[in-house]
Amino acid sequence: SRAKRQDVLCSFDMLGEGARTATDAERYFKSYEAAIHRVGKACTGASVRENHNVSVKLSALHPRFTESQRAKCLPALQHKVLTLARLAKSYGMGMSLDAEECSRLELSMDVFEWLCNHQDLSDWSGLGFVLQAYQKRSIAVANWLVELASARPFGFMVRLVKGAYWDTEIKIAQQLGLEDYPVFTDKAHTDLSYEACMHTLLSSDRIYCQFATHNARSVAQVVEATENRDASFELQKLHGMGDLLYTLVKENKPGIPVRTYAPVGQHEDLLPYLVRRLLENGANSSFVNRFLDKELPVDDLIADPFTQLIEFDEAVTTSNSDPESCTDPASGTSRIPLPKAIFSSAHIPWSASKGFDLDDRDLIAAMDQKAVAGRAQQCVLAVTKDSVDSTDSVSFSPTSGEAIGRFRSASSEDFDQAVGAAASAFFEWSRLPAKHRGDLLRNLATMLEDHTLDLASLIALEAGRTLNDGVDEVREAVDFCRYYAAQAEALMDSEIELPGVTGEANRLRYHASGPWLCISPWNFPLAIFIGQITANLAVGNTVIAKPAEQTPLVALYAERLFREAGFPSNVLHILNADGPTSGEYLLPDARIKGVSFTGSHATATAINRALAARPGAITPLVAETGGINCMIVDSTALPEQVVDDVITSA
Repeated sequence: SRAKRQDVLCSFDMLGEGARTATDAERYFKSYEAAIHRVGKACTGASVRENHNVSVKLSALHPRFTESQRAKCLPALQHKVLTLARLAKSYGMGMSLDAEECSRLELSMDVFEWLCNHQDLSDWSGLGFVLQAYQKRSIAVANWLVELASARPFGFMVRLVKGAYWDTEIKIAQQLGLEDYPVFTDKAHTDLSYEACMHTLLSSDRIYCQFATHNARSVAQVVEATENRDASFELQKLHGMGDLLYTLVKENKPGIPVRTYAPVGQHEDLLPYLVRRLLENGANSSFVNRFLDKELPVDDLIADPFTQLIEFDEAVTTSNSDPESCTDPASGTSRIPLPKAIFSSAHIPWSASKGFDLDDRDLIAAMDQKAVAGRAQQCVLAVTKDSVDSTDSVSFSPTSGEAIGRFRSASSEDFDQAVGAAASAFFEWSRLPAKHRGDLLRNLATMLEDHTLDLASLIALEAGRTLNDGVDEVREAVDFCRYYAAQAEALMDSEIELPGVTGEANRLRYHASGPWLCISPWNFPLAIFIGQITANLAVGNTVIAKPAEQTPLVALYAERLFREAGFPSNVLHILNADGPTSGEYLLPDARIKGVSFTGSHATATAINRALAARPGAITPLVAETGGINCMIVDSTALPEQVVDDVITSA
């Protein structure tokens, strides 16, 4: 009603994040239907371009709108979107598929292309796509849109935006340990990408361009690019923002249509949306933020992004410095290190583990059920090929109950031999330079990364964990290897001078203590297993490892990688046995100088009592037992994101 009173064209965004349940998806669908009916009844223009339009978020229409669930979600999603598109067409209004996270781009393109080719929509120009310029794939997508439009007589609309999920994309790339970010990290790159996409879209006479921006330079670029050509386009502004800029646009260029992008929803939906917009426009690099800085010269505010990037490259070349350590040429803020370098420092330089984007189509093809089962079986064969004794124990899958493979359970003689061998190897192993042990750990980290998909498949088979969890476990294990190697090298090979009174010298030196017993749980069969072992091997201790009874094959496969990485066979001994038997034989043995344990509080208490009963010096126990996480959620948080994080945490 306000839009009608003020004679303003609007693009309505029905607020609400992605659905988490089928009930949510159906509620959002009904909400979109009702919105189209209500907006459609207010449309009185002669064409789609002269009427209001709405934006539809695909993730709100299906709770599994992810690349990995493409085969399941696409048919249901296409049916719902087609229903909404037909309804919008009947009112002579437009409907755009809203842009979402980078991981959903290809799936969104699939839906849009399917709609473009549907016969019921072939004579409708109101179908729209939203393109985010901050994506590094934006130019390629713009070219794809031009080609797609060429085969569609009535064309379609494209709204070009800078992008609203920057913080999320950066965080996800860092969490996943990707090689690079899917979005530009410098504002100058995003601004340049926006201008390049603008020219690409304007080259098509079948695309109605909708340029959404509050950047005065970007508006000027659009005006200049369309000055002497018959281009179909409009400008868009967010409701409540850019009023001064667009007042001047209307005064100086009255022929350019301006549409207001208006978010609509309840207070609980609106507040998180506004917080996201504040983060976007309150950033140091934001044009809106910099415009309010009275100390900033106007020439800096409207500087050509291409020139800025050229000057930046010349400065890096001249100074011979690392581009990642320099500053964003547009905002002057520090550049963001690549995802794998976020934990590195001058004191302890190390590279975070390599990650995998499980929404990548090529990777998904390699992670289908048949391929996973094949890789897991190859891992089993690699560690059980020598086990032919009829008395061997059997590992069973917790999901299917089927036998996976055989393994040898440790006997009392095995316990004694392992402790004896570890004790004999300790002196020589502990005297090696920490750098040598660190190199072996880094070798192991590389081997773990090279076998990530194999290990994730085996973890899924034997521990019943998801592939995502399996990949995360391998990455955590890799991080343990590199982190402990770096820490041990910093601490073990030199003395640390401590303060003291005059005439007194105080020096701290760390040294290994002897063979350690490491007991790991079933729910993290690789990460904690590797973490306990590598922490001890890094400082010069030898290890007797007792993996979880439920996941012996994962432990044996890891042991194989230890050997291939170059670790001597006598410094690590893996014993598959049940807990009570292991404790009975190993805990009273005075040759074991310490215990690392992860598991229940009750078991940790029992181990502590057993160690306390030993004569002589106190035996260290490093125990990590069960606990409950605390999560604080305030009113600015998206409920859907909270649900995701709670599930992940659990």
